[in-house]
Amino acid sequence: MEITNDYRAKYEYIKVCPYCGKELNSWCRGNFRGVYFNPKLKSMRTRYFCTEGCYKEYIKPFIVEVYNDKPIYCVEVDGEKRYMPYFEAPYYFTNIDVCRKRMESRVAYLPSIY
Repeated sequence: MEITNDYRAKYEYIKVCPYCGKELNSWCRGNFRGVYFNPKLKSMRTRYFCTEGCYKEYIKPFIVEVYNDKPIYCVEVDGEKRYMPYFEAPYYFTNIDVCRKRMESRVAYLPSIY
C-alpha cells in the first residue's frame, strides 16, 4: 500500500505541547510527560509537554490554595468543583476541607502516572 499525503492528513496528527503549541518530535523522546485536563472530555489525560517548565506553567491556574507549603488543585467538571492534593491524583474531593485533612494525615500519596 502506498502512503499518500491524503492518507497522512487523514490518519496522522501532529503532536503539539498543550500549553505553548510547540510541535513535539514524533516519538516524544526527550519531552516531559504530564497530566492534562481536557475541558471537552471533562477528564484528565496523560499528555506530553515540550518541557517541565511548560507543564508547571500549565497547572498554575488550577492551584486554588497552598496548604502546608503544598498546593491544592481544583478542576471544575459539570459545575462540580473537584479538589485534588496533587494534579496527577486519580481521586478527588468535593470539599476542600476534606482534601486538607487528607493532606494532614500520614497516608502516603505518590504521583505515579508512568
